[in-house]
Amino acid sequence: MSKLTTSNWAAWVNLMPPRPTPGGTLHVTGDVDTHSADMAYLEKRIPQGINPKILLLDLKTVTGIVPATNPQKVHYNEGLQQKDQYTSVEIYYEGGRITMIEEIREVQ
Repeated sequence: MSKLTTSNWAAWVNLMPPRPTPGGTLHVTGDVDTHSADMAYLEKRIPQGINPKILLLDLKTVTGIVPATNPQKVHYNEGLQQKDQYTSVEIYYEGGRITMIEEIREVQ
């Protein structure tokens, strides 16, 4: 596993109008230090796990696109059909879980 340092993970659902989807928009953010010029980003894990209430995301890095300054903010957004579509978010890096966000706040 490559060396990474992460912190400040948070998740919230934005319910403020206008909503692009019925359940609002889920936002997941965190700070990542790749200890290199690699750029970090989040993407939805495919396939998802057996519990549809837990969102699984992969933290990935890419070399050579744009030199990144560390620490860097990563984010993931998803339109939801219901505001309580997910109860938690798990973040994985190179196959291993690095964090779990157990509280998804609502922003009105």
